[in-house]
Amino acid sequence: TNFSYLELGLNRQLCLGDSAVLDAGPGKTSYLWSTGDTTQKITVFDPGTYYVSVLSGNECSAIDTVEVSYYTPPVTIQASRDTICEGTQLLLTVPGVYLFEWQDGSQNPFYIVDQAGVYYVDVTDFQGCRARDSIQIWTSPRPDTPVASIIPFDPTITADTLCSGTPFALNMTTVANAENYAWIGPGNTLYSGNDINILSSTTAQSGEYYAFSIYQGCESFFDTLSLLVNPTPEVYIGLSDTVCSVSSVLLDGGAGAGYTYLWQDNSSNQTLNVTESGTYWVEVLSPQGCSQRDSVDLFFSVSPPAPELSTNGSSVNNASVCSGTNLSLSMGNITGTAYFFVASNDTTSAASSAFTYADIQTAAAGTYYAFYTLNGCPSASDSVAITIEESPEFEFAFSDSSICIGESLTLSAANVNNVTYL
Repeated sequence: TNFSYLELGLNRQLCLGDSAVLDAGPGKTSYLWSTGDTTQKITVFDPGTYYVSVLSGNECSAIDTVEVSYYTPPVTIQASRDTICEGTQLLLTVPGVYLFEWQDGSQNPFYIVDQAGVYYVDVTDFQGCRARDSIQIWTSPRPDTPVASIIPFDPTITADTLCSGTPFALNMTTVANAENYAWIGPGNTLYSGNDINILSSTTAQSGEYYAFSIYQGCESFFDTLSLLVNPTPEVYIGLSDTVCSVSSVLLDGGAGAGYTYLWQDNSSNQTLNVTESGTYWVEVLSPQGCSQRDSVDLFFSVSPPAPELSTNGSSVNNASVCSGTNLSLSMGNITGTAYFFVASNDTTSAASSAFTYADIQTAAAGTYYAFYTLNGCPSASDSVAITIEESPEFEFAFSDSSICIGESLTLSAANVNNVTYL
């Protein structure tokens, strides 16, 4: 009953560098700590398990233990690389919810580096614990800047205007301390190498072209060229063709704001009315000085007259044939370039003015047409309505037989309706 209560308390977690006071309480006749101390209180600076043994009252003993540990906030400076090119910047960041203090006293959760050196940050968490991390940043020199030029001009010409569809070429000089070369064009298009060679330009390729060299991942400063690609007029006056039985054809050079026109006959209208066979061309010029030419060959001809269609040798408007027989069509005595016979479901090109449909069946009944071409022009067509009659089918009442001389045999084709016998 004379023993004084002993309680060292809860385990302690301290910030790194702090100390803890352990108190065994008053009223004991003796104290003995695991550190060897014999006082009521001790101050500890290192992590570990500490215990104390005490005597009290009638020499009653007691022992208690407490664990002391140290905590450091986790801190890591993050960077995408450890080397930057001269004249460029690098962003340093530190993840976590802390109070920050960088080596220059700034207190942002990030730091922008533009020079080589050692950079560090001290962080403090919500418990007041502090920690530090550092990073070494290096710099790499930029390579020399190449000189860019528009072929075939000298480097003093840094801008040019051209028309879409025309080629262009760009070049940059080599420099002593470069490993690679590249361009950045309009739309952030990347071109590798010293040269850009475009066989057919487009208006989308208008803009700035930046030439630079590369050494150990570092880019030189840019040399810049400027190109303006103006649209070239789109000109189409048609396909070369034979024009049949018309007196004129209107050719159109196409509309465009500010366009001017020059035809082969020196006329300057947008359209040209053509009445004779020949070669015709137009050149269209835009206000920006871009031109385009198109040409066409036209041959005026007259459609030949329609043929006179004969069926199995007869010139009729309607004809009837039996299924299983041949249907012969003829255009008569005409001279053409090509001959065409048109059935209900097919068009046949024939080598001559006559054509035969062999073994014709009832499904092929209908109107048949014929026409031909001469000097590139098709004739009108002639037609005939074809009815196809079903041919009768029958069998003799018996199979093949032999008879003796002097005997007779009756052949019968009976039971076939609506027929006559020959």
